[in-house]
Amino acid sequence: MINPPRLPEDIFQSLHFVPDPVMRDGQYVLFDDIYGTETDDSARPGLQNVQATSERDTQGI
Repeated sequence: MINPPRLPEDIFQSLHFVPDPVMRDGQYVLFDDIYGTETDDSARPGLQNVQATSERDTQGI
């Protein structure tokens, strides 16, 4: 390994990826409440205003 972790192995293995944002009751859930849980990107701000593509767009005309 070029740059091995500088943490003890047990601590390094307990780290998780940064979770996706999660909305509940119109507000984002606190980081501490979702860290280490399985999330999806359905509440990602960039997905909120996605417009459906028309049939013409999908045909490549």
